[in-house]
Amino acid sequence: MKYDVLILGASYGSLFGTKLLLAGHRVSLVCTRPTADLINREGTIVRMPIKGREAPLDIASKKLSGTLAAVTPDQVDPGQFDLIVLGMQEAQYGSSGVRELMDRVARSRKPSLAIMNMPPLPYLKRIPGLSTETLEVCYADPGVWKEFDPALMTLASPDPQAFRPPDQPKNVLHVGLPTNFKAARFEGGEATAILRTLEADIEAARFDPGDGAIEIPVKLKVHDSIFVPLAKWPMLMAGNYRCIRRDDMISIKEAVHANPAKSRAIYEWVWILCTTLGADEYVGKPYDVAYLIQRARELMSRNDAALDAAPDSSRPGKILAVDDSPTYLDALARVLREDGEDLPWPDRAHFEFFPVLGVLREVLDRPGGNITGRSATVTEIYPKRVELLRELVPRAARIAVLFNMSNPAIPRQWKEVETAARSLGVQAQLLDVRKLEDLRPAFDAAIRQRADALVVGLETLTLANAPLIVDLAAKHRLPAIYASTEFVGGLASYGVNYPDHYRRAATFVDKILKGAMPADLPVEQPTKFELVINLKTARALGLTIPRTVLLQVDQVIE
Repeated sequence: MKYDVLILGASYGSLFGTKLLLAGHRVSLVCTRPTADLINREGTIVRMPIKGREAPLDIASKKLSGTLAAVTPDQVDPGQFDLIVLGMQEAQYGSSGVRELMDRVARSRKPSLAIMNMPPLPYLKRIPGLSTETLEVCYADPGVWKEFDPALMTLASPDPQAFRPPDQPKNVLHVGLPTNFKAARFEGGEATAILRTLEADIEAARFDPGDGAIEIPVKLKVHDSIFVPLAKWPMLMAGNYRCIRRDDMISIKEAVHANPAKSRAIYEWVWILCTTLGADEYVGKPYDVAYLIQRARELMSRNDAALDAAPDSSRPGKILAVDDSPTYLDALARVLREDGEDLPWPDRAHFEFFPVLGVLREVLDRPGGNITGRSATVTEIYPKRVELLRELVPRAARIAVLFNMSNPAIPRQWKEVETAARSLGVQAQLLDVRKLEDLRPAFDAAIRQRADALVVGLETLTLANAPLIVDLAAKHRLPAIYASTEFVGGLASYGVNYPDHYRRAATFVDKILKGAMPADLPVEQPTKFELVINLKTARALGLTIPRTVLLQVDQVIE
């Protein structure tokens, strides 16, 4: 069965439209009159990077089996279509002409699929327990969404990245990152069946550029969970949305890297918000691998000749950039399952970078196979933190330990702390915090138990709430040692030097690109650690930093 699909937005929407045309469906693009005339005259061109081809492939709509028309908002009767796709920026839906079209779309009771970063209000209303009234101020014109039925609205995470080349006509779109549209199902079975059909048709479609039919990237993936489109929210909030400031704009790189600690805190806070709403643990931690991705791409550009010369059997199909926190084993397993039981070994080298979460503990215990790299998990570092804290606070007889014991990695770390404290004649007191609401009561408990100092564990909950934890420690006058410099204002931190860690991780990519077998590269653990002391905090606590500690310090904050 072939569907009639209306797409609002001829720029980003032309990418989704091209995939539908390739599968034989009928597409109408809503745009301005000059753009509509151009498209009706010449069609659209989507410039797509293809694995194994040096140059992007131009996919012209006029060469596809589906039919394409371009129309202005006033020409559209939504009732004539099977599916409405919303591909404009959120603010555009309130503009003259489009606003009236949106009213007609709502009244038509046709299912709508949004492929936009800003989630439509009717979609948010599908999330149980979420009050959307207070969110209306975030929208340029919240009234646009008032008449839409939430059951007929869903969202696809707009993961594919594309742009209009400034030196090209407006019917040309260049795809920079050809990933998939990940959509949540509709509430009803009939509307969801349309998505499932489109998903299957797009998957089966092939394009012949003149030398044989090939598969074209960018697919539609339909998921049962309403939370799948949330996977991109932390990245958007930590990077994209911080580019636009009150008086100017900055690059994503500048927004993220100008203050990595703040970027990480925002990312983790949004991540916790999503999971609190009901989302499962999901993949995606770009701040952890930003340098690795950048460095690896540089290495790839310099190693094309080495890639061509390397034997196929020595090249993995994908390189996974992994944060090895054991909490997220299932997330990594899901990624691997999506790509098949084994990582593919294509005829030509094809490297993709997935910032994923997962545990690779068994790789450390049993090296070999297709997995190698560097692990940042160093449980054995906790005894050193306890030792340093005791040197900083010689009078300490009781040390409180802030850990999230629901994290599978933490019980082992707690045993290390207990053992180290016992060897120093110190009593360790566990403060088990599993959610934001546990933090303040945990500090109250530490004071009731007469704790003299504090060790703070490193994981998602503590990272996301680093400023609050540092403030609570200061309020209760608890000298604390942390695992990361991102706990800005804390007395001390001792942990992995992450810039050095990621620089060394990039060397694995270099070696593999040059033909090395992963099985021949043993997994490495960090060898460089850094101790940071905040003298301002020490003075506020009435502490004098011992010379034995100062001799070990890598950075002193005055």
